[in-house]
Amino acid sequence: MEQHKNLELLREDQRRIATQIAIRSNVLGECEFCEEIIEGNEDIENAYKLGNFMISKNDPSVSIFEGNRSILTDTIKEVVEEAAYDCGCVDRMMED
Repeated sequence: MEQHKNLELLREDQRRIATQIAIRSNVLGECEFCEEIIEGNEDIENAYKLGNFMISKNDPSVSIFEGNRSILTDTIKEVVEEAAYDCGCVDRMMED
């Protein structure tokens, strides 16, 4: 049971790092009002390139991937595909 919990925590941390990479590369963005993660303006390839560069440079922020580029790119793909196109909070604010 504890091993399962540790795996869940690992995946959660990997997803958090992948999201940060996607935001840094403008593949994802963060709504300035509600802070929801939304689609950015750049192609996902930019996030892949940044993540791979970080692994090549032994950046400690990606050490959780243990040099495994496939896991990193797969995780980036997951978080980007799950991101909302738009959070809609601006539309809701305009309705009020």
